[in-house]
Amino acid sequence: PISLPPLPGDRAPVASPARSASLPTVVVVALASALLAALLTAGLLQVFDRDSGQRGTARSTLESGAALDIQTLLRKAQPSVVTVHTDTASSSGLYGGAGTGVVVGEDGYILTNWHVIGGASSVRVTLHDGTEHEATLVGGFPNDDIALIRVVDGPSLVPAELGSSSSIQVGDEVVAIGNALNLGGTPSVTRGIVSATDRTIQTPEITLRGLIQTDAAINPGNSGGPLLDVQGRVIGINTAIISDAQNIGFAIPIDAVKPLIDELKQGRGMITPSSAFLGVVTESVNSVPDAVLDQYDVSASNGALITEVQPGTAADRSGLRIGDVITRIDGQRVRSREDVLAIIRSHDAGDEITVEIERAGRKTEITVELGSRLGGN
Repeated sequence: PISLPPLPGDRAPVASPARSASLPTVVVVALASALLAALLTAGLLQVFDRDSGQRGTARSTLESGAALDIQTLLRKAQPSVVTVHTDTASSSGLYGGAGTGVVVGEDGYILTNWHVIGGASSVRVTLHDGTEHEATLVGGFPNDDIALIRVVDGPSLVPAELGSSSSIQVGDEVVAIGNALNLGGTPSVTRGIVSATDRTIQTPEITLRGLIQTDAAINPGNSGGPLLDVQGRVIGINTAIISDAQNIGFAIPIDAVKPLIDELKQGRGMITPSSAFLGVVTESVNSVPDAVLDQYDVSASNGALITEVQPGTAADRSGLRIGDVITRIDGQRVRSREDVLAIIRSHDAGDEITVEIERAGRKTEITVELGSRLGGN
């Protein structure tokens, strides 16, 4: 999950079966890297019809005094929850991550968080029956932390029932299901209530608004998993936590996600398999400590300092190195890391670009053939 202030990432070095990675400021609940797990599950109950003001056939737990039927809810929801595993190459070796996904189409479509799969070189999913299948990127909206992947040559899947987040109220009971801490076996199930609505959280990369806050336990690995209402319907996608807090997690409301799913299925994501990928991690020069700038003999006052080059990527093949400062791309001036991201996203995989860098105080130009986002090159 995204971790606020002390942000626990969702990707971690591959060393044990369960791994996670880290994200920049907020802990996205469903991020997959620094050991993430997903949460999803809701108690199946009859509820009060808020829209009409009339009582339906079902009654809330408080009204009826009945216990939340977790087992019934799980029988409905669990077949639609999958574990997501990713591999990512970095300068320090191969990293693996784990998160969660929600089936949204019997033809293999699975919804998860962007932070779970963004930058991954490969993605695999473990279905409810325990079988593992390769998955491909359909597309993603990084600014919304939403991604859609699809199982390759897999069986017919069981789509989750998507509910509505528009009528939820503080105090409503919810259930979360997900691959918490990548512990293996069946996903973890936690229970809580809606603690607040319309929350806003911010990381160095994105700002997420209109979130559902819940006290249902959400841990790394839960990212991308569903938050369920008492009828087992998905009302949110778990995405973030506050690292040093107790029982404070956040989910993206499903009403905000539904139109994005349709856009992604039509190939209109901000990031798609054809999107260009350079393969570097950078920091704006003006935010880097002087000691680091001195270490690499950086004299540029603006630009993007390369802090990591992922092995096998376009950047690696072209000879870019840690410590290089990107000052221009195809003649366009680069003042910050955001400029690098914007320029690369304006290209397609396979495009050839000219990157002007400062290396040890000297300027040089390097030609780079851009790779694809999911595929590691």
